[in-house]
Amino acid sequence: MDSDSELNMTVINDDIKKHCHINSNEDGDRFVGVKADSDNIMVYFPIGYQLPETNAEIRMDIHHLIQVLSEFTTKEDRLLALNKFDTPQTVDFPINAYREVIEYYFSIGGKYYTEVDPVYKTSTAGKQDWARTVRNQTPLIQQKNGISSFIFTNFTVRTVTPNDSKQITQINRFCVYEAFKKIGMLSLYAGTTGTPLK
Repeated sequence: MDSDSELNMTVINDDIKKHCHINSNEDGDRFVGVKADSDNIMVYFPIGYQLPETNAEIRMDIHHLIQVLSEFTTKEDRLLALNKFDTPQTVDFPINAYREVIEYYFSIGGKYYTEVDPVYKTSTAGKQDWARTVRNQTPLIQQKNGISSFIFTNFTVRTVTPNDSKQITQINRFCVYEAFKKIGMLSLYAGTTGTPLK
């Protein structure tokens, strides 16, 4: 099993409820948002929030929470505190970037972005490259009423072939892997079908 499949199965089988906390508003338990480190991620909901039954509904609520917090908070509001708010510090965790990477991954069918190389070939149909066609193909010459015209029966056409070894493709694979590793359990989708997690 490759690392992508392993990571995907971990995301699918992870119980999202163990990563959720509903505030009690006691002893500094008032933070609403997402706290993450290299090993774990926790989502903090406000007091009174009712945790849904299914993982798909919880993930949808997490998605909405992240959207609301990113739209309606300023950089000064994004403060986390250690030891019950004794020493506030700013935290730059790119949760929206991770979310965008995961959403893009599923928007293109659960595949990695793959760079392509242009390839030119001779064909009778396709996207013609006229400069190359005129240089490389021999036209038929037709004369009618003393006027000569050229007719090309073959064209030089442009096609593309995927190239998995390009750097941008490798960077995208790394970014998708890291995004799933950090917040994959919170994403709305899993697998390559783009269907919500159950």
